[in-house]
Amino acid sequence: MTNIIPRIDVKHLPILLPEVCCVYLYIVARPNHINFKKNNMKKVTTRLIFLISLISVYSFSGCKKVWDYVKQHPNGTANNCNVERVTFSFFPEYSLPSEGDKPLNDTLNITYNTAGNPVSMTYTSSRYPEIDPVDVFSSDHILRYDSKNRLAAFLENVSDNVRSDWAGCILWHKYTYVNNNLITDSIFSYGAGNYLISNRPDGGVSPFTIVEITLDSYGRIIKTSTWNTEDPARVEKTYTYDASGNLVKPGITYSNKTNIKQTNKVWMFLARDYSVNEPAGGALAYNSNNLPVLYSKRVPFFAEPYLTPDDSQARVYYKCK
Repeated sequence: MTNIIPRIDVKHLPILLPEVCCVYLYIVARPNHINFKKNNMKKVTTRLIFLISLISVYSFSGCKKVWDYVKQHPNGTANNCNVERVTFSFFPEYSLPSEGDKPLNDTLNITYNTAGNPVSMTYTSSRYPEIDPVDVFSSDHILRYDSKNRLAAFLENVSDNVRSDWAGCILWHKYTYVNNNLITDSIFSYGAGNYLISNRPDGGVSPFTIVEITLDSYGRIIKTSTWNTEDPARVEKTYTYDASGNLVKPGITYSNKTNIKQTNKVWMFLARDYSVNEPAGGALAYNSNNLPVLYSKRVPFFAEPYLTPDDSQARVYYKCK
């Protein structure tokens, strides 16, 4: 017996490990039933050990390729494109469409820093006096990052008198990175301060809500635990993803197109949705990158107005590399 181990195509290695082990055990247990010399046993053992090792390495490399792919796309699978603006129409909160009030046209403009992360989200409607002339807060948002390009602060609904280094807002989020799998979101209500140099509002105020955010090995949110300073009871929520990498939601199915939030990891984090694919039924058209460019009524997360005309559409404009 000179070729007890035949040549094997490497692509078949992962499925052959059980068979190889069985052959080897049979040879060891009943050598007299196999026509070869006993001094060949050492050669057979050596070759089988080598083959089993090769199978193990190959199988591990397959898993490693998945992990490498995730690491190579830390900003999302569609990070070659940035959402630049979204146009849509809506009825202001206190308007009466039934009495002839007309919808307003709006545009969301997004700016990015040199690292490709969003730093501001501004809505044209924030400058519309007819929406609420006495409201000092807008629909605009500001985002700030630390030296590692991680989201450090998120200011929601900043004040109309925002300056280049100061802003007031309805909600101020301060993010603390405990470890690779745990982030703390400290939420302050009606805070103000220099967001360029501080991750929290001025005045030494305490957060009214704390959210512990747990991530999986792929950096996706899989659990949140929330409590506030007045009620220490925790409210927990879990997030589960299917085999295609889409968030499991009741009644939601997915298309084979790319999810708009995959353009940037910040969108996925803020929306708590790392789905690879776009939900079915929402988008009406896609671009050559398989990203949605036209929606019926509204764009989830980016433009979800209080009330939209039944026949309105929202358009998304990208800048792609």
